[in-house]
Amino acid sequence: MKPPYELLMEMNGSCPVCNRKLSTIPQSFEVKPIEEKELIT
Repeated sequence: MKPPYELLMEMNGSCPVCNRKLSTIPQSFEVKPIEEKELIT
């Protein structure tokens, strides 16, 4: 997983879909594990 500042640099600091400015300070987030069946393609 890339750190947030690297992602911001890659996307020029804005959302590629709506072009809104992105921040490195999260409002809220939740990390969930990926189920094993989702990994199989």
